[in-house]
Amino acid sequence: MNLAVSLAAGGHKTILLDFDIRKPDVAQLIGLSETVPLPSLLTHGDRPGELGDLLTEGPYLPTLAVLATGPGSPLDGALVEALNRRLPALIQQARELAEYVVVDTAPIGEVSDALRIVNEVDDVIVVTRPAKTNRGNFRVMRDLLERSGRLPTGLLVIGELPGMSRDYYGYGGGRELFQSESGRSGVSPLR
Repeated sequence: MNLAVSLAAGGHKTILLDFDIRKPDVAQLIGLSETVPLPSLLTHGDRPGELGDLLTEGPYLPTLAVLATGPGSPLDGALVEALNRRLPALIQQARELAEYVVVDTAPIGEVSDALRIVNEVDDVIVVTRPAKTNRGNFRVMRDLLERSGRLPTGLLVIGELPGMSRDYYGYGGGRELFQSESGRSGVSPLR
């Protein structure tokens, strides 16, 4: 979401698509009150430009348009499958309407929904959060992307590691011990 907001703030016409169809939260995070019910994605967007009817202007950013899907009742497998088949067509329409299209998806290491569209996008950026991202799921994501032939273009780390000093004079104090998967302790090599 922050990537889309940054592009729009830079004056680029940007569309943010919330395709985390199991846990859509872009509307809540960006402060939109109206959302598009997920089943309506099956009946809209067939004609060129029709996607535009489902977009909402981002708050305070006229260059940002958002497809904010709403939380709904638990989805059945058939609906998830049907929505996943529609995503490439919706992405193509978004490309025709904006300079940049940013797609928010479910974590690939937890569910494979986003694998359907990795070949429809120009770049794959992996977002991780220290002390929150599950290492096992991260490995599954890596393996799935590798098998699909699409390696991530970048890695975006959001947040900070617990115990890291924000104080300039605390420089170097962030080399706390970590617990590896095997249970052995060591000094964290990445800071």
